[in-house]
Amino acid sequence: MTPAPPAGRLPTVDGLTGIRALAALWVLAHHLNAIVGPRIITVPIAGFDVDVTPFLTCGWVGVDLFFVLSGFLLTRQLLEAFEAAGARGAVPRFLLHRVLRVYPAYLAQIAILLGAAWIASGSPPPALRYLPLHLAMLQSATPAAESAINGVYWTLTAEFWFYLLLPFAVAALAPAARRGSGALARRALAVYAVAVAAMLAFRALVMAGSGPGTPWPTEWAARLLPATLDVFAAGMVAAVAARAIARGELAPGRHASGMLVAGGLAGVVGMLYVMHHHDRQYWAGGAIFYVWHGITAMFVALVVLGTALDGRLSRVLFATGIARYLGETSYSLYLWHLPVALWVASRLPPGRDEAAYLAVAIVAVLAASSLSYHAVERPVLRRRSRVERWLGLAPA
Repeated sequence: MTPAPPAGRLPTVDGLTGIRALAALWVLAHHLNAIVGPRIITVPIAGFDVDVTPFLTCGWVGVDLFFVLSGFLLTRQLLEAFEAAGARGAVPRFLLHRVLRVYPAYLAQIAILLGAAWIASGSPPPALRYLPLHLAMLQSATPAAESAINGVYWTLTAEFWFYLLLPFAVAALAPAARRGSGALARRALAVYAVAVAAMLAFRALVMAGSGPGTPWPTEWAARLLPATLDVFAAGMVAAVAARAIARGELAPGRHASGMLVAGGLAGVVGMLYVMHHHDRQYWAGGAIFYVWHGITAMFVALVVLGTALDGRLSRVLFATGIARYLGETSYSLYLWHLPVALWVASRLPPGRDEAAYLAVAIVAVLAASSLSYHAVERPVLRRRSRVERWLGLAPA
C-alpha cells in the first residue's frame, strides 16, 4: 500500500507532470509553425471551418504554463520545507535542487552547440563571448546575448532568478502560514499585489524607453523577470489555495477539479484569440500589453489547481502514460526543440516537402530530448541525495 502523505500535504499528482508536456509541446508547435511559415489554419467542426491559427501563432503561451507551474510547485515545496526545517535548513537544499535540476542538461547542451559550431566553422564561434553570462544565468542581460546560443534560453534567466527571489517571498508567507490558511491567503494576495505592481511599473518603463533609437527593445525587455512576476505569483496563490484544501480548511465541491480545469482551459483558449487579433495593440503598448499575461496566468492557475485536486478530467488530459513521460522529459524537450528543428530545416527545407519536414523534425526533437533526459538529467537527479550528503545538506 502507498503510505498517505503527511498531514497538510497534497500527494504527488501525475497530472501536474502532464501539464509540463502540454507546455513544451505547445512551444514546439509554435516554433515549427514559424519555421514552416505562418498561415491561416482551419479545422472543420460541426459543419464550420474553425480558425485554430491562434493555437500555433500564440503557442508561446506554453512558457506561461511553465512559469505558473513553477510558482505553484516550488511555493508549495518551500512552504513545507520552511515548516519542517526553517529557512536556514530549507533554502540551501532548495537552491541546490534547483541547480541540479537546471544546470546539467543546460551546460551539456551549451557544450554541444558551441562545439558543433566551432567544428563546422573551424574557428571559435562568436557566441563564445557570451559564455560567462550564460554560466551565471544572465544571458538575458543583453538582447544579443539572449539568443546567441539558443533562442529559448531567455526563459531560463527568468526561471532561475525567480528561484533566487522565491525564498524571500516564502519567508514573508511563512509567519502567516503558522496563523492559519486565512492569514496565509491574505499574505499571499498581498505578495501577488506587490508582484502585479512591480510588473506594471516595469512594463510602463519598458514602453517609455522603447521605440526607434531607444535602448529598450520591447520584445527583449518584456521577457525579463520583472515583466513576468505576476505570472509566477499566480502560481504561488494557487499553491496557497491547494495547501488550504489539503489541510481541510477549504472544502471544494465534488466536481471542483473538473470545473477548474475546464474553465481554466477555456479561458486560456479565449486569451489566445484575444492576443491573435490584438497583437499590434500589445506591441504598441495598449492595455493588453499590461494585462494579457496576468489574466492568462490566472486561467492557467485554475488549471493547475484543478489538476492538483486530481479529478477525472485532469487525469484523462494530463495523467496518461505518454503525457507523464513527455512531462518528465519536457525540460530537455524545451532545450532541444528549436536547435534540432532548425538543423532539420537546413537539411530538409520545409518548402520542398512540408509534411516530411514536420515528421522528421518531430521525431528528431523527441529523440534528442529523450537522449538528454536519460543520459544527463536522470543520472544527476538519481545522485542528488549523494550530493546533499557530501555538502552536508541532507535532512537530519
